[in-house]
Amino acid sequence: MPDQAQEPCYAVLNPIGEREAPKYFGINSRLDTLDGKTIGLFDNAKRECPFVLGKIEKLLQERFPAIKISWFRKGTYKEVMWDAEKEWAKDLDGVIGMCGD
Repeated sequence: MPDQAQEPCYAVLNPIGEREAPKYFGINSRLDTLDGKTIGLFDNAKRECPFVLGKIEKLLQERFPAIKISWFRKGTYKEVMWDAEKEWAKDLDGVIGMCGD
């Protein structure tokens, strides 16, 4: 009886390799009030963001008269702008992010 052919054996490698897990900072505690705080409105450049965030801004200003609002709009929704986003966010007390189609 002839020898049976062995099944091929393949080695599968991960091209990414092993990475250290990112440091987890946790979530910040809730602000006690928004009055007198600086709140960022983050617009990811999708079509409906300016309209929805504009309405949110108006409602926040009506409810919290001393609130300060700062906008950040990405150039395109795919664009990575880590440095610009960090610079914008460094003096904010909180951020509302919007991904609007």
